[in-house]
Amino acid sequence: MKNSSFNAFDHVNQGTALHLFQDSLDPIILTDRSGTIVKANDRTVDFLNFDRGQLTNLNIADLFQAGQKLPDFSTLPAGSLQVFDGVIPGRQDQDLLHMRVQATHYTLDDTDIVQWIFHDITRQVELDQLRQDLAAMLVHDLQGPLGNVLFSLELVRNELPEGSSETLRSMLEVAYRSSQHLHSLVSSLMDISHLEAGHPLTDLMPVDVRDLVNYVLAVEESDLEQRGIEPSCNISLGLPQVLADESMLQRVLINLLDNALKYSHHGQTIAIKAQLEEESHRVRFSIADQGQGVPEAYRDLIFEKFQRIKIGSSSSGLGLGLAFCRLAVEAHGGRIWVEDAPSGGACFCFTIPVAEDNTSPSVGIPHN
Repeated sequence: MKNSSFNAFDHVNQGTALHLFQDSLDPIILTDRSGTIVKANDRTVDFLNFDRGQLTNLNIADLFQAGQKLPDFSTLPAGSLQVFDGVIPGRQDQDLLHMRVQATHYTLDDTDIVQWIFHDITRQVELDQLRQDLAAMLVHDLQGPLGNVLFSLELVRNELPEGSSETLRSMLEVAYRSSQHLHSLVSSLMDISHLEAGHPLTDLMPVDVRDLVNYVLAVEESDLEQRGIEPSCNISLGLPQVLADESMLQRVLINLLDNALKYSHHGQTIAIKAQLEEESHRVRFSIADQGQGVPEAYRDLIFEKFQRIKIGSSSSGLGLGLAFCRLAVEAHGGRIWVEDAPSGGACFCFTIPVAEDNTSPSVGIPHN
């Protein structure tokens, strides 16, 4: 018996609509509200390990790997749109295909129809994996030699004779700071890998906020002076300690301060604040610059790995610093975001639970 939903497609299977449906470069499948397939275009048959006869009356879930969560349109109104990534088996000579799917619920002649448009992102996923493998290899290969360089530079600094030239001391200091910066980047790459894999934080302890901020300002003192940037520090009195991995939290603040420096000009101010959010029992940190700010459309994207947003003439970096900050803050049970600063620049904010909170923070990032 012919599926009654086909009656709704009598309007679709005419003229331009039918032409666009069949000739689309992307696979398109039409189902009823329960997910039963009633129609598929030619591109779908080319992609999938089913012929057209097999496709009809299968459920859309049968096309995906077992366990794939699909949108449930049984209770959603017409016009609902869902976008998700999924994996489907290709033809017998192909590996699994990674697809980005746009599912839209329509109503045609009182019949509920769901249109599923598939866009092949397999190559993009493979490139992302290659990029992650390369980063992991670099981290592994750099860790040992870099540790030796830092140890040697520290030894030379301590053993430098009295009366050595200021030029020599200055060059040595530049080499040491640059090596420390590289070491911080390698550590952040390692932490990104561990946090994405869902590894929990194991070095949580009470951390004094004022000491934390003072340490970061001491590390960044030379860069702030060279750029002619005046830091403004406002730490609320009586602020409780936070429950954190101190080294990781230091690097979060250093990354955010480095980011603010990148978009600041001589004579401007970077404002660092820390205050208690009593309702959430968290300490809120903020670092605000007087630069160009972050357009609202980019405020989520900038926290993704390898994403570099060109703002003005600056787009340098690997796009890892803010990604590390997001993973690190969320692993502590906090959140991070960016908003407009009072001065018109960007204000990066994040929260960390206070140490007195007996509720265990959500540590680690679930593996997707």
